[in-house]
Amino acid sequence: MVEIETYRYYGFHVGDANHLRYRTRQEIEERKARDPLKLWTEHLVKEGLLNEEQVQEMDLFTKDEAMEAARFAEAGERPSVSDIVRDVYWESDHDTEASRIGRHFFGE
Repeated sequence: MVEIETYRYYGFHVGDANHLRYRTRQEIEERKARDPLKLWTEHLVKEGLLNEEQVQEMDLFTKDEAMEAARFAEAGERPSVSDIVRDVYWESDHDTEASRIGRHFFGE
C-alpha cells in the first residue's frame, strides 16, 4: 500500500478568494516545501533515474492529459442524480451483506 498525504494549495474553487483566511501563506509554503511529488521527483533526479528534461516532459504530458480529461467530461452527458452513488462501493453496487448493514471497510 502507498499512502501519500496531499494538500490543497488554493481555495476550493475559483471563487474561493478567502482561502487565506483559514490558513496562512507560511503554512502553504511549508506544505509546498514537503510536497510528496516534488520530493519524490527530486529523489529520482538525484539518483540519476530521471533528468530535468524528462521531468518537464512528464509534467507537460500530465497537464495535457488532465486538460483532455476535463474537455471530455465537459463534452459528455451530465450525470443523473442517481449516478452520485454509483461505483462508489463495490458492496453497494453488488447488494452484499455489508451494504445492507452499512459496513464497507474490511469487515469491521
